[in-house]
Amino acid sequence: MITYSPVQISIHILLFGLVSLPILIFNKFVWPYRRGFYCDDESIRYPFKESTVSMTVLNLIIFPVPILTICLVEMYRVMKFEPATLSRPAEKVEVLFGYKLHPIFSRLYYYSGASIGSYHDDLHACFLFFCVGFFLLGAAATQTITDIGKYSIGRLRPHFLAICQPDIDLKSCVGHTYIENFSCTNYDDWLSKDARLSFPSGHSSLVAYGMLFIVMYLQIRVQWDIYNRLIKPFIQFIFICLAIAIGLSRISNYKHHWSDVLCGLALGFFTASLLVIHVMQMGKEEIWHFGVTDDKSTTGIEAGKDSVNLQTIQTNTNIDASRDV
Repeated sequence: MITYSPVQISIHILLFGLVSLPILIFNKFVWPYRRGFYCDDESIRYPFKESTVSMTVLNLIIFPVPILTICLVEMYRVMKFEPATLSRPAEKVEVLFGYKLHPIFSRLYYYSGASIGSYHDDLHACFLFFCVGFFLLGAAATQTITDIGKYSIGRLRPHFLAICQPDIDLKSCVGHTYIENFSCTNYDDWLSKDARLSFPSGHSSLVAYGMLFIVMYLQIRVQWDIYNRLIKPFIQFIFICLAIAIGLSRISNYKHHWSDVLCGLALGFFTASLLVIHVMQMGKEEIWHFGVTDDKSTTGIEAGKDSVNLQTIQTNTNIDASRDV
């Protein structure tokens, strides 16, 4: 089990802040690249429409849903699955401020970005439990990469002309003439700025990240049949369909071009895969086993699985019995 010192925890918090800082800087202080347009470009002449999935609704999907999923799965593992498999409680007890915590809090503490390798009073546990986590770090990284693309490319949204209302005569603007020197007559600075942030799709990248994270988490941590073998794949299928549907809605609402959505989905899927496989290293026994017992030789638990080698346990039991004789 890996144990993090307070210094390492502080470094993690600092890194989370550094990854998130560009999001604030881009939104408050940076203007996207000023790109012109061709007179015959029909792709930016669509009307303005309200979003089917607003940013508020998106945040309610990509943050509470994964956290709630982790809570429910880990609670089931601690309370039902692991005790039934091992015929005894599957966790050591975490102590915080002199009080014994339920094993589920140890699990959630790890998912918050820390390890439960030390079993003593842990003053930084509460803060990390609520505020800092691998999932949030990945979400911040996804949004930062998305903003880098948006502000450095400055691609015009499909409804750009409807929002900007440039100070040129669009009726006399014909042919493949490139217009670069113009100003928007719409004095809503935020809308004019947002109309230049088409590539890649932020909705698509974030929802793809959040939904694939859930799918991979369920695939690795839910190793039992939920009444029927097809239920888990069906739940995963729903999450993937939700990500794709939200991405496609951005095209229908004239918020993004199809290539913006495609690249956004690819970015979110890539970030989630990188986080789960290489950063969190989900499935590795020494990180995700959570110390089912002090002596690994008595369990024979395979890395990344929730099965017990009964032959090994029986052998060790016989040895102990012979010693008692």
